[in-house]
Amino acid sequence: MSHLIISCIDGRIRDRVRELEEKIGEKNSLWILVPGGPLAFSEPNTEIESLLSWIDTLITRQGVHKIVLASHQQCLAYGRKLGGFFHDEREILARDLAKAKKALLEKFFGIRVECYIVPWLDRESPGIFGPAEMIDIPA
Repeated sequence: MSHLIISCIDGRIRDRVRELEEKIGEKNSLWILVPGGPLAFSEPNTEIESLLSWIDTLITRQGVHKIVLASHQQCLAYGRKLGGFFHDEREILARDLAKAKKALLEKFFGIRVECYIVPWLDRESPGIFGPAEMIDIPA
């Protein structure tokens, strides 16, 4: 296993994350699912240290060399944190993905990190999530 996907636990995006797994060419990635996915890295707390410890174990014992961070719009964890969905979600998700990527690159030398957002397609089909889109975040 060479890939680790960190994503939201929200079952509404599970199929889109599986599609992403296929897109990156990995059929049996390791997954860490937590409310908000990469949101866990956005504010310093003890949960981050625990999460980093698990990631360290997966890197050293399972040979993970690439981490895929997947956030999604209309995330209930973000809605709770921000008090609703009236913000520019994409900008906030990208900001938090950048924080997560930075934290991972600082902690784990030589690891590759890719960032994705699963978009909410409310204009096209209410209640539908689109395919994950890669977000270019410089290292």
